[in-house]
Amino acid sequence: MNQTSRPTSRIYQETTGLSSNNEDRYDLLISSTTGLIYYRMIEYGGADVRLTSVTTLNLNTWYHILVTSDGSTHTVYIDGVYDNSVTGTPSTSMTLERTILGNG
Repeated sequence: MNQTSRPTSRIYQETTGLSSNNEDRYDLLISSTTGLIYYRMIEYGGADVRLTSVTTLNLNTWYHILVTSDGSTHTVYIDGVYDNSVTGTPSTSMTLERTILGNG
């Protein structure tokens, strides 16, 4: 991700469609005001998981951003280096599926 200005940049968003209201979703974005990475598993009516990076990203710089999850611990890596993690488990309506961007 190479951010050249500070509007909030959504890197990835997926709506799971697993609930009747279709509001369960995953978000990965960079804040416009702080330059921090935010990862969210948002479960409508359930427990949300929210992870914020410690590292502030600089403008005009490319980064490799990776978020991993084993179902209870969610970890963000920046350029292959551990940055931060959080524990939290959404209820059974949220599933963790393998998502790859830029593979190839």
